[in-house]
Amino acid sequence: MANNTVASGVNGKITDGTDQIADITSWALARAAQVATYQSSKAAGWRRAKAGGRQWEATFDFKAEADGNFHVREGMYLTDVEFHLDATENNYYKGSGIVQDVSDTVDVDTGEVIGGSCTIIGDGAYTTFGTAVVSELLSSS
Repeated sequence: MANNTVASGVNGKITDGTDQIADITSWALARAAQVATYQSSKAAGWRRAKAGGRQWEATFDFKAEADGNFHVREGMYLTDVEFHLDATENNYYKGSGIVQDVSDTVDVDTGEVIGGSCTIIGDGAYTTFGTAVVSELLSSS
């Protein structure tokens, strides 16, 4: 996916419906559109383009649970993932998607898993709240 980064931040949470399953420590949200190109005799030798379906994906780092585990696995469907722009809890992006990949972060001194990172592919549109709406409008113009 060719990235057109919408926003990035440092707060968020992963929920499975209403239950929080992980704290997000940093994130980046990107969106893209499929673009088909074709040759047209009406374009004086230049290729033409048509916009297709849109897609978003997010990459994020998260903390392990107190027992050193985390409950995010590849192929898992995540509902209502929130990506916060600040600590107010009012300005964020929210969407659902499927976990594409997961990596562990390990403390080199203790060997304990302390967190992880993953990429999710959005399932449908994401929703914006608070100043995220303004940020979305500015990045679209």
